[in-house]
Amino acid sequence: MQMAFVLAANQVVSHGFGLFLFSALFPLMREPLGLNHWYLTTAGITTQAAYLAGALSVGFLGRWVSAEKLVLITGAAAGLLLLSLFVFTEPYVMIGVLFGLVFSAAVSWSAIVGLISRFAPPESAASRLTLASSGTAWGYGINGLILLWWVPVFGWQLVWAFAAAIASIVWLVTLIMVLGLLRKQQQGPLQEPLREPLKDGEQKGHRSQSLSLESSEDIQSDESHNANHQPQSTSHPLEEAKQEALTTRQLLLASFTEQRAFFSCLIYFLVGMICMTFTGWLNTYLDELEPMSSLAGSTWSVIGISGMACGLLIGRLADKKGHDVTLLLMAAGFALGLTAFSFDPLRYAFLAGASYGLMYFPVWGVLSSWLSQRYSPIATMQLSGIGMVASAIGGSLGNILAGQILNQTGSLALMYDLLAVAGALLVFITAVIYWRSRSRFPLARLMH
Repeated sequence: MQMAFVLAANQVVSHGFGLFLFSALFPLMREPLGLNHWYLTTAGITTQAAYLAGALSVGFLGRWVSAEKLVLITGAAAGLLLLSLFVFTEPYVMIGVLFGLVFSAAVSWSAIVGLISRFAPPESAASRLTLASSGTAWGYGINGLILLWWVPVFGWQLVWAFAAAIASIVWLVTLIMVLGLLRKQQQGPLQEPLREPLKDGEQKGHRSQSLSLESSEDIQSDESHNANHQPQSTSHPLEEAKQEALTTRQLLLASFTEQRAFFSCLIYFLVGMICMTFTGWLNTYLDELEPMSSLAGSTWSVIGISGMACGLLIGRLADKKGHDVTLLLMAAGFALGLTAFSFDPLRYAFLAGASYGLMYFPVWGVLSSWLSQRYSPIATMQLSGIGMVASAIGGSLGNILAGQILNQTGSLALMYDLLAVAGALLVFITAVIYWRSRSRFPLARLMH
C-alpha cells in the first residue's frame, strides 16, 4: 500500500492543487485582478480542454513512455507551473499556466493507473486505485484549510508558493519510490497480475466484443465472487498480452463497441459534467446566496474529508462486494446530495459536499479497477485516458452551460437543478450495470 499512498500524494498536487485550487481562490482573486464571471467560464473551458488534450495524449504516450517516467515528468511540471502562478499574475498568462497544470494532471492519473494495474494484486486493485484517487480529496481538504486559515493571514498569492513547495517534496518521495521499483526490476522480473482469460478470436490486450444485447457476458462476469457469471477459460491467457497496447483504432473501437469500456465512458462523461461544474462554480454560487460567508471554505473541507474516508472504504467494498454494487451505491448517494442541494443550497451544502466526496474521488479508482479485470495494464491506462476525455467533454459542456445560465438569468440556481437531474441519470446507468451483472436471466436471453 506504500506505493498507493505515494501516488495519492501525487494526486494532491496534480488534481487537488493543479485542477481545483484555482476555482477555490477565484472569488479572492476576482477583485484584485479585475476578473469577471466570463473569465471563470474561460478558465473552466480551458481546464476541460487541457484535460481533454492530456487524456488524448495518453493513448500515444502510453505506448512509448513508461508509467514510471510519466509520473516523474508530470510531477516536476506541476511543481514548476504552480510556482509560476506565484510569479505571474497577468490574467491570461494564468490561463495558460492553468492549461499546463491540467494537461499534466490528466497524464499523471493515467500513469498512476498504469503503475497500480501492473504491480497490484488483482484482489486489491480497487482498494489501491481508490486510495490513490482519494489523493484529490486530500487536496480538497487542504484547499478548504487554506481558505479558512492561510489566506486571511498571508493572502491568496502566497498560496501558490506553498503549493509548489509541497509539490517539490512529493516529487522527491516519488523519485525514491520509482528508483526502488527499478531496482526490483533489475533483481528479477516483476510478477504481473493475472487477469481474465481471452476468449477464442479475441485480440491481444483487449476484447473485441460488440455492444449488443447478446454479449451481456461482458457485464455479467464482473466479480469473481459471483460464481454464476464466471467467463469460461480458454487456451489463450491474457498474460500473453500483458505488455500489449491498443492501437488508436482499437482504442476507439473498444470505447464504443465493448460494453465495459462503453459504460465506463458514459459514467466518466456524467461525472465530469456534474462534478467539474459543481465545484467550478460552487464558491461563486454560495457567495451569490450569502456573501462573505465561510460556508464555501467549510464545504470544501467536507468534500475533502468525505473523499479521504471514501477513498479508504469504497475500494474495499468494490473488491469484496463487486464493482456493480459499489457504483450503484455511490451514484445513489451522490444523486441524493445533489437533489437536496438544489432545493436548499445553504442548508444542504455539507450534505452535497459529503455526497460529492462519495462519488468523485473513488469513481476513478473503481472504474479503472473494473477495466483492469478485462484489459492489460497498458490497455487499462489507455482506456482510462479515453474516460478522462469523456469526462473533460462533459465538464466543458457543463461550464459553458453554467456561464450561459448565469449570463441570462443572473443566477446559478437553474444550473444546479440540472446537475441534480444529471445525477438521477447516473443512478439509472449504474442500475442498468447492476441489473445486467446480477440478473440470472438477462434481457438478451429473454429476447433470444
